[in-house]
Amino acid sequence: MSHLMLISIVFAANISMMINYIMEIATFDLIDTDDVYEEVFNMSIDEEPYTESFSDMGYETNNIILNMGTVFLVIFSNILAFAVILIFRIMQRCCCKARLKKYADKLYNTLVWNGVIRLVLEGYLEFTVICFLSYLYVHTETAGDIFSIILSVFCTFMLVVFPGIMIVMIIKNRKNMTEEAF
Repeated sequence: MSHLMLISIVFAANISMMINYIMEIATFDLIDTDDVYEEVFNMSIDEEPYTESFSDMGYETNNIILNMGTVFLVIFSNILAFAVILIFRIMQRCCCKARLKKYADKLYNTLVWNGVIRLVLEGYLEFTVICFLSYLYVHTETAGDIFSIILSVFCTFMLVVFPGIMIVMIIKNRKNMTEEAF
């Protein structure tokens, strides 16, 4: 329902406002990050929104990083957390095996089963829309634009591969799913 306004149907103003509020909640856009991203990534922003309804829904640009908003920070923090898990796993081989394994396993289970999978499941339509928009007008003028293109390709790859990964994970952990500790 949150992406209903992207269809070319005329809505009453009160319905449009309600859907915009729902969209803010559904896209997890809690922090206004556009100005920060433009400065940090040095992106060229000169295109118009795809349509007026896309602009009304918060997709003012075709740049994937700007359209992700707060979700980009969440993804970046997950990548950092996976790096910490990797460091724990490497250190586990050297010293403090039991203690580091406990922390690494807890962090991994929290991230994968509670974080990443839930983020992708709840944001699948959102990721699909922003990937579609990012391919409409491709800019390669700055390093931020090139990073945005690489991120678009990676997100598109993950959108295609994710359902298969989920099927494999469900089949692999089928027996554990009935346990409460899982």
